[in-house]
Amino acid sequence: MTPSVRYWKERDFALRSPYCRTIRSLAEPFYVDDGRVSTWRPSRVVDELNEESPVTSPGVSAAIVAPVHLPRGQIGAVVWATSEPVDVVRIFDANAESLQTLATRFVATYSEAINSERRDSPRALTRREVQCLKWAAAGKTDADIAQIVRISVPTVRFHITNAWKKLDVVGRSQAIYRATTLGYLGGTHSAQG
Repeated sequence: MTPSVRYWKERDFALRSPYCRTIRSLAEPFYVDDGRVSTWRPSRVVDELNEESPVTSPGVSAAIVAPVHLPRGQIGAVVWATSEPVDVVRIFDANAESLQTLATRFVATYSEAINSERRDSPRALTRREVQCLKWAAAGKTDADIAQIVRISVPTVRFHITNAWKKLDVVGRSQAIYRATTLGYLGGTHSAQG
């Protein structure tokens, strides 16, 4: 990572950076050596990332990255990078597990500190809120859901809006994602439940 670049001021940095793309794709520690991503096990995701394009950053010859995927869809990472030639494989093999634990503790503590005014956990969703979100996740419009569930369109919007407020997110897609990560929309249950 280049010290002169102010990553936090570049709004689209996370979309452009191959490191950020890789962090979004992997939930386990990985290392980058000569532009190629590797981790401690064979991975189809890693193979696809390496086929797409090299993971490079100006001035970085090797890096070890510990991604942290937190509740509410938050993603963080702790990155150790160097411009010096090093045996990154040996360092990774010896330290990846402890680095991942430390990164999780660091990012989770930071996230909790900056979000201290948020509720500790989301409030429970009602059966109707879950039902509307399940149909929304299946790609149904508010009008479709209203017809399927036999309620009015404004009532569908009320339930979906109420759900995203309870889940402490903003918008329909974030509510679907958050409800899925919390297990409301997963499994083999039908949207009718």
